[in-house]
This record gives sequence, C-alpha cells and structure tokens, in this order.
Amino acid sequence: MSRILRTIAGVSVAAVTVVTCSAIGLAGEPEAIDVKPGKGLSLDVGPKHTMTYFEPKEGGCGLTVVIAAKEGGVTGLETPGTRFSVTVAKGAALQIDTTDSHTASFQCAPEGDHLHAKVFTREPHPKGKAS
Repeated sequence: MSRILRTIAGVSVAAVTVVTCSAIGLAGEPEAIDVKPGKGLSLDVGPKHTMTYFEPKEGGCGLTVVIAAKEGGVTGLETPGTRFSVTVAKGAALQIDTTDSHTASFQCAPEGDHLHAKVFTREPHPKGKAS
C-alpha cells in the first residue's frame, strides 16, 4: 500500500509543478487588446498615460496617440500631453518606451482593419551597449 501512496504522491507533485510552471509562463506574457477603428483606448504605461485611436488608411493603420504624465508632470497638473499621428504599416508595430522600462506596443493587423495594443515591461539595455 505504501508503494501506491508514494506513486500517487509523486504524480501529484509532478502535476502541481507543471501547473505552477504553466501559470508562471502565462503570467509573463502581456494580454493584447483588440482595438477597432474609431474606438478610443486609454492605457497606463509606467509613469505615462496614453489616449489612442486609429482609422484604417491606405497601406496601414492611421494611429493617433496623446501621451502625458499620469501625475501632471514637472510643471503641475496643467501640463499638456504630446499628440502625434503616424501611419503604421500593415503587420508592423509602433512601440513607445518610457524611462522606467515600460513599453506600449501598437501593432497594425495584416489586413489593416484592427489594431493590437499591449503594455509590458521590457528588458533594460545592458550598460555600455548601443541599441
């Protein structure tokens, strides 16, 4: 009987290990947000806040982003954000990096009819190496 219990215990430990490793792997992968044309998207990216929308354009996604400090920036709460508009080619992505290793990625779908957005923490650049 003790042999059967040892076998069950061993299988149980293996099962818990597999589930734990899978959960850790999934936790590190950022969740992509599907963005439809003309719909706004608000994201916190480290110390910054973004407001984004896009419209399909010839050859890609016409993306407009406003970036501002979450806490009002250096000059106070009235600090305005920075707005820029770009066309992201179909299948390509635009990344916005903050100073604290946070990144927002906006990827235009291959068809150009929707956008995938996600926020993640990137690996810092090794000191002394140019990117």
